[in-house]
Amino acid sequence: MLTDDGGDGKILSFQSPRITFTDDECWRTLSSPFEGLTYATVLNDIWTQGSLNSNYPDGDPNVYFFNINTNDYEAVADLNTVIAPGQGFLVSVFQDDEFGVPGSFDKALDRIRGKEHGDDAPATVTPTLNTSANGWTLLGNPYATPIDFDLITKANLTNVAYVYDNANSNWVSSSPISGIGDFNGRISPFQGFFVQTASSGTPSVTFNDDAKVPKQSATFFGKENASSEVHYVRLQLEGEELKTSAWIVLDEFGDDERYAYGDALQLRPYADDFAILATRKLDDTLMDIGVYPQPSHVSGDFEIPVYIETTKPGRFTLTATDLNLPFTMDGLVLYDRERGVEIPIGENMEYQFELIGAQKANLIGVNNTLSCNLAGIDLAIAGSPNKAKVTDFGTTRFVIRLADAKGTSNEIPVYIRLNQNYPNPFNPGTQIQFELPQRSEVRLEVYDMTGRQIASLVNETVQAGIHTVNFDASNLSSGVYIYRLQAGSVVLTRKLTLIK
Repeated sequence: MLTDDGGDGKILSFQSPRITFTDDECWRTLSSPFEGLTYATVLNDIWTQGSLNSNYPDGDPNVYFFNINTNDYEAVADLNTVIAPGQGFLVSVFQDDEFGVPGSFDKALDRIRGKEHGDDAPATVTPTLNTSANGWTLLGNPYATPIDFDLITKANLTNVAYVYDNANSNWVSSSPISGIGDFNGRISPFQGFFVQTASSGTPSVTFNDDAKVPKQSATFFGKENASSEVHYVRLQLEGEELKTSAWIVLDEFGDDERYAYGDALQLRPYADDFAILATRKLDDTLMDIGVYPQPSHVSGDFEIPVYIETTKPGRFTLTATDLNLPFTMDGLVLYDRERGVEIPIGENMEYQFELIGAQKANLIGVNNTLSCNLAGIDLAIAGSPNKAKVTDFGTTRFVIRLADAKGTSNEIPVYIRLNQNYPNPFNPGTQIQFELPQRSEVRLEVYDMTGRQIASLVNETVQAGIHTVNFDASNLSSGVYIYRLQAGSVVLTRKLTLIK
């Protein structure tokens, strides 16, 4: 991916006429911020092949544009072609600096100079778009400063930007609902990104100065929270060297079917090994950002199916990394149908589980892998954006719903549950209640916010039932602490607040 000289693998704001490729070789989506630059000029410092005026014209091409008429990639015939303003393009970055001569990363493009697009009046850039219903266009930031996708003037698009994150082998997206998404609508210079035409109407996009944002705001995969009016949670799945995420937005205009204004499709990754985490709409469409109705606007049961697909079996962890839910949604839980466990959705949520069934991408029946050596029709098939689809190898084992009503002390619980301590805030004592459907090995511990264990409340075999444990914090200072329940292989956490 692109980075500044910080070398942390992120795409950061433009600091100088220089971009750097880190991580490893393979495909990147780029754009040109300056007027009149050719592909050869922009890519002068890295190896190119398969096109006129490349380093090795007889090789397989490694520079492509996205043909909006055919909805697939085509090789750039001549690298002396000027890059159209606002157009993105695809480049396979090789480790070799010369044919057959091993090179190394990082690789910098140092000789990029020019006048920014739109310096001359009128200061606008209007790229040509794919006019077919649900068609794709590969755009690019036309400026030498970051832009906010939500501030671009556009019409008849699904209003979502899609960027491929090469480091994590996954797509990330941004929705216009107050910047919800993994890059908050901020697109760095030199970055290419996909947009999708709506199902009807003539699409248009106009870049102008109003879309520019301060350089320091463009950390590419930042975690700035959206405004407080938007209720959301971001779930993250991680395990077996795979990592992905999905956003759930609760809005009065949300729907169980695809909502064109705010929903972002989950796209199938390019990689051999990947993980997909998505919410599942009623028509089986998988969403990276899913906008759903608030529980108070649902007449029947409130449920949001959560879909998981991985190419590797093993142990995975679900966490909530970004959260803005009102107090009235305190009962929102992630329910594991397979194990009968309810996990309260809140800060520091952590749930570990095993996935047994998994398949390699090339066994699904579709060539989804964007291998570094692809070219021609193979590249067109694998590289074009493709919606992730429900497969036999995926699962909707999890569902987001409202917590079941708690039983009385005489009942055997149906689920493993860690309840909120009471009172909270407290001084100096509070009670922690947990529920077990069967006899289990239990550990209940308290940690400070640095991760240091400061109390062990339970460490023994506990019978099925509802259990209450007293916690005396007389020797602790005021602050927020984490209490963690481990029952068998299930791990649940919550926060408590001590005020003296």
